[in-house]
Amino acid sequence: MLFCFISYTDEISVKIGEVLKLDVLLPNADKVQHQSRGSTEWKEVWKRSGGVQSDLMTNTDGILIIRKFMADDAGTYRVLDFERNMLITVTVTVSGTESKGKLNYMDTDKPNDEISVEIGKQLKLDILLPNADKVEHQTEKSTGLMAVWSRSNVVWSDRLTNRDGNLIISEFAPSDAGTYIVLDSEGELLITLTVKASGSQRKHKGNTDKTAQREALRAFFK
Repeated sequence: MLFCFISYTDEISVKIGEVLKLDVLLPNADKVQHQSRGSTEWKEVWKRSGGVQSDLMTNTDGILIIRKFMADDAGTYRVLDFERNMLITVTVTVSGTESKGKLNYMDTDKPNDEISVEIGKQLKLDILLPNADKVEHQTEKSTGLMAVWSRSNVVWSDRLTNRDGNLIISEFAPSDAGTYIVLDSEGELLITLTVKASGSQRKHKGNTDKTAQREALRAFFK
């Protein structure tokens, strides 16, 4: 007798913070495993004999539910029967974030943005995604990165404050310009933001320098 096993494959997108429902518990399902993005290992999240194996997941009326979807919950979920035959494969991707500030990024986009800030004005960085673990800053004249915020130690720089989930510099200075990168707990790049200095003070200084140079040249050739 020849047995034919048919595996069902699906793909869904879920926003950060929303509910993820996995209707995958078939009558012959024995276990559900999860493989996160960037990983090669499978982690068991449900087993018929032991129920839900994850603190973030519940089994409600035969449906696996994650109440508050996070980036770590993305990846591939597979359902196996008692003989380890594949029944269902569901790929879950992140479709957005809860951030509603000036910089509203898709988690999977890894955006590279650029903004200009006037000297002396407030700089507001709305870049602390739910899965952000660290923010590092590289000045325009530096080749190294310096940590300015981490989820464990909060703000590391006396130039920054964390207000309502936003990193804020009250009076932007030229030394605050450069590149800010946001990393997750595995060191994966989430956001790259280049901040440039602009405004009347910088322009005024530049114009003054050029005027002084012209006057010096005139005096030299007299």
